[in-house]
Amino acid sequence: MQRNSPARSFLSPEECALIEAACVTLRESNKPSKFAFWGKIHGIQNDYYIVQSYVFVPQEHPATFYSRDGLTWFNLAPAADALISSGAYLNGPFTGEPTTPYTYSISELLTSNAAEKKPPLENTIREEERLAYVVRCVDDEGMMIPKYSYDNEVVGPVVPAPSYRGMSFDDCSNLENYLTFNPTSKAQWRSAVAAGDRARQMLQPLLHSCPENLTDHPIIHPWINGNALTTFASKITARGAPLETCVEFINGTMRPTCHPSRSQKAAFSGHKRQHGIKFQSVMYPNGIIGHLFGPMEGCRHDAGILRESGLLTDLRAAFNRPDGSCYTFMEILPTLCPDTC
Repeated sequence: MQRNSPARSFLSPEECALIEAACVTLRESNKPSKFAFWGKIHGIQNDYYIVQSYVFVPQEHPATFYSRDGLTWFNLAPAADALISSGAYLNGPFTGEPTTPYTYSISELLTSNAAEKKPPLENTIREEERLAYVVRCVDDEGMMIPKYSYDNEVVGPVVPAPSYRGMSFDDCSNLENYLTFNPTSKAQWRSAVAAGDRARQMLQPLLHSCPENLTDHPIIHPWINGNALTTFASKITARGAPLETCVEFINGTMRPTCHPSRSQKAAFSGHKRQHGIKFQSVMYPNGIIGHLFGPMEGCRHDAGILRESGLLTDLRAAFNRPDGSCYTFMEILPTLCPDTC
């Protein structure tokens, strides 16, 4: 773990020392893989510390180990594909005990008629399996790497590019300079090798993963109409919101980064006392993120980012009420159930 790692902002010095020692020990027993701190998952009784190898190999998931005390580490087997398809039902907090049984129910349709349903099917798994599912989901959606920072070897693995020296702050703000790592299936891998197109199969531009509506028309979506906005406003008001015209929730968040070698003042937030990049997002009460703006410099104020995003202009143009007034948004999010909207 690097000395300027963002993880040090939420880990104690003792935790950092234990994780650093574990990465060294696991590397010695699992050569040639190198290990790095993946994250910390909170539990009711104990927390889970996760470390993971970062040698990218096609068709394989990284080697993952977990610990509850930072001293004893256990191998975390990859989540089964059958469990991935049931992910929508694997909710709830972790207890911190890997052997704890976890029971979830799956409702299946008997026919194409949604009114005719089978009785819910109950399945029981261990908490360790659910932990593996969470890690895999984060890996599949969070493997974003800077462009040119990784490359393919002749034998297949994706490895760090020795010539890569980082990006300027302006380059970091451009989504075109990022790639997503997508492990391929065996069939895709064989076809990619035969076509000499291995890198294209595994390293895809990040913008290919962004919905068009999210980039071209940030706040205006095909499913947004007068009826939907009226429903949103009524449901939010029923939950105790002080505004009767609120249809969405806005929030600006800062993601910590390592101490940059350049543009330190631009990346530093005096309020947070750390370096980072900021994002602005808008979420509808049905759980859909309808607007995402950023990244922006860590020193920027939320009000300035809101003005630069053009969100207020789009809101006035598209979110009009029948009486001529405009729908609005607020920062406080009442407790809402997506099924109610």
